[in-house]
Amino acid sequence: FDFGSLTDGSDGYLANDRRHVFKAYGNYAFTPEWRVGFNATVSSGRPLNCIGFVPESVPDYSDAANYSTASSYYCLGADKKSHLIQRGTVGRTAWSGSLDLQLAYMPVMSKGRLTVQADVFNVFNSQKATELNETRDYSRDTVGEGKLNPNYLQPTSFQTPRSVRLSARYEF
Repeated sequence: FDFGSLTDGSDGYLANDRRHVFKAYGNYAFTPEWRVGFNATVSSGRPLNCIGFVPESVPDYSDAANYSTASSYYCLGADKKSHLIQRGTVGRTAWSGSLDLQLAYMPVMSKGRLTVQADVFNVFNSQKATELNETRDYSRDTVGEGKLNPNYLQPTSFQTPRSVRLSARYEF
């Protein structure tokens, strides 16, 4: 970076630091023609940040003041002053999980060349937030006023909803 203050506090937990991820999967052919399968994943939350603007008290502020978007780990606190908040220390998103199921039919008469399959993704239609708005300062113009972003820590992305995929495959 051209401005060292943009990297202050950046030596914390990375964005996809999930402490626990449990996965299970399997397939079972209960007849020569029919097969069922599943894929289950449960993941702990990822770390959250506080993103804001470099304050005037930082030595290279005059250069960093040219940035019009929040791009540092300095954030306005309850006292309406900028504080350095270490990367990934604001909290974590909620745990999330998903179960996918599969049913496949392979007619004996096709000698294993034809497969008709149905996949159901996110069977329980879990819709947990996967990403939150991590920008706390409203804008550079309002930092002096101590104006906070009303959308801070509000969801910006959710798990993909339940979906079904039907497919047919013929190998030759």
